[in-house]
Amino acid sequence: MLNGAYYLRQVLYYLSGQGTLVETINVQGTIYFNGAGAYSFSGSVLDSAVSETNPQTFVTAQTGSYVISASGEGYISALYEGSPTNAIVGLVSQGIFIGSTPGIDGYNDLLIAAPVGSGATNATLKGTYAVSYIDPSFLPTANALPGADASFTMTADGQGNIGNIDVTSYAGTSATPGTQSLTGVTYAFANGAAQLKFRRQAQPFDFDRRHAPAVYFAGRQFHLWR
Repeated sequence: MLNGAYYLRQVLYYLSGQGTLVETINVQGTIYFNGAGAYSFSGSVLDSAVSETNPQTFVTAQTGSYVISASGEGYISALYEGSPTNAIVGLVSQGIFIGSTPGIDGYNDLLIAAPVGSGATNATLKGTYAVSYIDPSFLPTANALPGADASFTMTADGQGNIGNIDVTSYAGTSATPGTQSLTGVTYAFANGAAQLKFRRQAQPFDFDRRHAPAVYFAGRQFHLWR
């Protein structure tokens, strides 16, 4: 079920005994499955324990193994040598592998691998989608517990434009939702992957407040459904 080139991203969040975030790791790049249980991976890693702004490129391709059953359930061996060696357990559905590392080692993670599509263009994304977003590292105030999530509905016109969207968000332990209106949202495909681009907004819960304004559909923790 896994064969060929896939875009991949894995994010790991390490927590202290008090539940506060102490380290984040982001691994992303291209993974090549050989269809027979072996893979090679080339890409970069951004580890907050090393640097919060400068990704480290893998000098040589990482290699490992994977097993997928007929039902689609299976595992991929660990990608990054600085992360736990536990296997990433998940499921293949619609050609996409989504998984995480089981265990109680003080961290949470999510891995998504989607096939590289050479034929995808702006016209590929058209229609109305519901979108959800999560950022466990978002810190609403200096003394608050980290974490935030948001959701919104967007309509893509098949020509790279989304326009205006209204976002509902929750931050920290607050049960009170926040709202934000984003204008001039666009998207663009390149090499089979899409970027959703937010203009900078001077409002409390900015998607790009701590990150670049370009967001990968399959790269960051966005989930779309129709």
